[in-house]
Amino acid sequence: MKKRVIYPAEIKNAKFMSHSEMATVVSLQDGSILKVFEPGMLGLMKSVGIDTEKKILDAKPIKGSPEILIPTSAAYFPNGRFIGYTINRANGIDYNAYDDKLSLRQRSDLHMYAADHDKIEAVLRRNSNIVFPDFCTCDNIFFDEDGNVQFIDYDGLQVGSHKTICFSTSLGDAE
Repeated sequence: MKKRVIYPAEIKNAKFMSHSEMATVVSLQDGSILKVFEPGMLGLMKSVGIDTEKKILDAKPIKGSPEILIPTSAAYFPNGRFIGYTINRANGIDYNAYDDKLSLRQRSDLHMYAADHDKIEAVLRRNSNIVFPDFCTCDNIFFDEDGNVQFIDYDGLQVGSHKTICFSTSLGDAE
């Protein structure tokens, strides 16, 4: 995997996409997507045995699976500190936006939903050596206008000997 120096001005001039406790995602002016990890999160991951930098540097195309997007470069500040990775933009819209666009009639068509989920499952079946645990919000699954599926969030994958990263929130009150 190649290394890419990202200057703070590039991030400042980028289009904001999302932010969580773990990372900020922006669209750079060259069209690529940059995921910048919060420094504390990188330290926490390292303390539990997850070397995110090595996982990104070891990334290589997943044989026969163009539906799973992999990083295009490991990202570093000019001082050499690892900050995240760049990745190509996924085609289409995320599953949440896709679902929001459906009419009430389409949403009640269980055959259509089954067909969409079959496409998702087919990608995972073909890649039995990959674990993709971060489907809880469906914002890591993209559908294009032809119904093709793509997955993003490479750092969440369990690939080979690299551990998975999955941080989820509770769906209810813990009492």
